[in-house]
Amino acid sequence: MHTHKILAPKLHEEAYVSGHHEGHSLNVQVVCDPDLLILNINAKWPGARHDAHIWANSPVRSIMKRHFDNGDRRTWLLGDDGYPLEPWLMTPIKNQHLGTPERRYTDAHGSARNIIERCFGVLKSVFRCLSHQRQLMYEPYTAGLIVNACAVLHNMRIKYRLLEPYVTTSTEIIVYSYNDDGLEDTGRVTGTGRAIAERIQRRLINNTFT
Repeated sequence: MHTHKILAPKLHEEAYVSGHHEGHSLNVQVVCDPDLLILNINAKWPGARHDAHIWANSPVRSIMKRHFDNGDRRTWLLGDDGYPLEPWLMTPIKNQHLGTPERRYTDAHGSARNIIERCFGVLKSVFRCLSHQRQLMYEPYTAGLIVNACAVLHNMRIKYRLLEPYVTTSTEIIVYSYNDDGLEDTGRVTGTGRAIAERIQRRLINNTFT
């Protein structure tokens, strides 16, 4: 999620200009659950910073890796194609033919990931300072604090079941847990992170979408 039209910082101004958006912005990484509750938000990175770089330096990635190393093989995050495939982070498979297991996997992946789009839509609709039409008249640090405050208030609205508008917008990652015993990894997993991730993704496809 990008916060649009923040004030340009005095240092490294160019890092806050994203090619996808006019003006200066932050690139905000968000993780939410199926109820739209924000589990983690990182609002400190410049708008031009790539999603994969933010993820590589995210405490969430370290936590997911630690759980995986401790034997958790049944919980993943879902990320769009801006993120790398990892054993704890499933991404879509591009350009798959209709009717194939890979296409069914990717369609299910996209459907589940739509939750984060709705989360962003609700967040920007309720807190208009984050919307495309408004501007955060602060430099990056203060703008990041405002984003964090909006996330806290958003979670309070979810907890107390206050009414929310239905809107969808852009994409990031959500938590997805799979409870099918057929996916439980009972053996030792070896290999590089990418190779392990591909085997996990292949097993998920074979067990669920074939």
